[in-house]
Amino acid sequence: MRFKHLLTAKAKTILCVDDEPFNLSILQCLLEDHFHVVTLESGIQALDRVHEINPDLVLIDWMMPEMDGLQATTLIKQQMNIPVIMLSARDDRKDIDFALSHGLDDYITKPFDEESLFASLNKFFGVNEQNKDPLPATATSERKVSNGL
Repeated sequence: MRFKHLLTAKAKTILCVDDEPFNLSILQCLLEDHFHVVTLESGIQALDRVHEINPDLVLIDWMMPEMDGLQATTLIKQQMNIPVIMLSARDDRKDIDFALSHGLDDYITKPFDEESLFASLNKFFGVNEQNKDPLPATATSERKVSNGL
């Protein structure tokens, strides 16, 4: 087990929202051994199903048709108090600051590596009263997830 401390997080649900099925497949592969992962392809779908899914955290893309990730985040946060992490190719500092000022809990630029993703998840799931040690990032922290993400 690469992420032995994540065993307690298995029951946690992460909602991944991205209009690119390939990106969702990558996230599913990275996360499914440690979390219950639900994938949706639009911000509208996320809004329609967020209460049914009842996620512990949302990973959302910014640039999606019909409703972008910022709009969806604002509406989700009005309904539920859950952390939302943006995954976006928009890497300009002004864009990141703008996004974070609109209710996001963290921001990861694409392409990202596993270490960055799990470091961000660690902020929300990694440390508890029984285990003060943070989650290990990965055994292969140099591997980049670059095909679309």
